[in-house]
Amino acid sequence: MGTKKKVKCEKIKHQGQKHMNLANEQKLKYHLREVAKILKEETPNEQLQNFEQIELATRKHILETVGPEIGTFFFFRGASSQRKKTASKDLFRYSNSQ
Repeated sequence: MGTKKKVKCEKIKHQGQKHMNLANEQKLKYHLREVAKILKEETPNEQLQNFEQIELATRKHILETVGPEIGTFFFFRGASSQRKKTASKDLFRYSNSQ
């Protein structure tokens, strides 16, 4: 038998970014669990049979739904009104081309 090596997990600190305060981290985890419940409801049962299928379904949800929504929030936050109008048209055009 081989020996198992213990790996210590550390929180990654990105350069120039502060770690999230505890209250916000707890709030985020709560909302992520709620999002996960919705995404699971929207995932066909045949895609929930094993880890690989779950991972692929999760990635699809993140790429198609979660990521763009978060990206839109960050993009519009602090944007000028002209940039918001232009971006809205671009996002509408993109979503209709899919």
